[in-house]
Amino acid sequence: MPTQRVLVTVMERHFDATVTAMRAAGMTNIREYEELGVVTGEIVNPDALVGIPGVMGVESARPMPAPRTVRRSDGGR
Repeated sequence: MPTQRVLVTVMERHFDATVTAMRAAGMTNIREYEELGVVTGEIVNPDALVGIPGVMGVESARPMPAPRTVRRSDGGR
């Protein structure tokens, strides 16, 4: 089953315990950004993270598309 890349917002006071619980729920390739209260990683079932104490939000961490450049008809003058 394919994994999904997710971004998880975590309560500051529960950070370490929450990351441990996310690992136990099957989250892999975890990167912690404690100063931001955010953890990223991959998991098969992101819904498994929702009930973990300290988790405030789970979002897809898909990369944003690059902004498009629009050329002006006057050559930018």
